[in-house]
This record gives sequence, C-alpha cells and structure tokens, in this order.
Amino acid sequence: MAKFIDEKKPHKSQAAQSGVWVVSDGNPMESIYDYSDTVATRLVTEYVCKLLNKPMPNYRIRYAADSLSAFSNQPTHIEGKLTYYVPNTSVVTIAIYDKNGKVVKWFMKEQPVNPGEYNLGYEFNVSTLPHGKYYLRVRVDGALKKEVELQF
Repeated sequence: MAKFIDEKKPHKSQAAQSGVWVVSDGNPMESIYDYSDTVATRLVTEYVCKLLNKPMPNYRIRYAADSLSAFSNQPTHIEGKLTYYVPNTSVVTIAIYDKNGKVVKWFMKEQPVNPGEYNLGYEFNVSTLPHGKYYLRVRVDGALKKEVELQF
C-alpha cells in the first residue's frame, strides 16, 4: 500500500488514508472516499480491491468526524448509483429496507415508468439507524428485480 501511495501520489487525498485503514484495520471497502477527489478515490479503491481480491463497492459510506480519533466508525451517509432496467411500461418502487423488511427510506413509490434503462443516484442519512445490514430493492410491478445489500 505504501509503495502504491508513493508511486501514484494520492497521499494528499483522504482516500489514501482510508485505503490504508481498509488494509490494516479491516475497515469496510465502502469507506474509501474523498468527497473532493473522485480520481484518487477510484484509484485507491481499485488498488485495494485488487490487493484484497474483493469486488468494487457499489456504494460509499461517509463517517462523522471525531476530534478524539482518526476514524469515528459512526456512519452518517451512504451514497451510490443504481442502474436498473424496465422492459415494459411498469410500476416501479425503490426503497431501502431493514433486515425485517421494514422500509427505512423511499426513493420511488409505485411510480409508473416507461421501458428503458434508468440510473438512480442516491444519498441517504443513516446516522439515526443502528449498524447492520440493509437492502436497496427495486420492485417492478411488485416483483423484486434488483437488490443491493448495504452494510454500515
């Protein structure tokens, strides 16, 4: 990791420090992020994924600042992009569910949509939710078409 940082020079980015913590402390891959430097975020994430033989994350976790430690482990937001396809004119629902199937955030509730590919950029405040697994689900005409597991 040190050699990569020395060669690629993302050392001015928070993403580099986050990448080190993923490797050294087992922090989530989704925690590699620098809000002001998306190039460094991508480079560091790709390198750490390859190094640890892990897939690229499909969302990011932002954490609260902590004046007493370098890493608070208190997630405040998740954000990502979701691509989904609707083959026919349909009714679409997109929401985040907790482990018990309860909706914690609606993005789209029973909206009619035309056929096509759609991209949903999302950001969600998670600071009041307990740590754990959640599920971002796309339902088309009531049937589950896509699910992304989120853990924070």
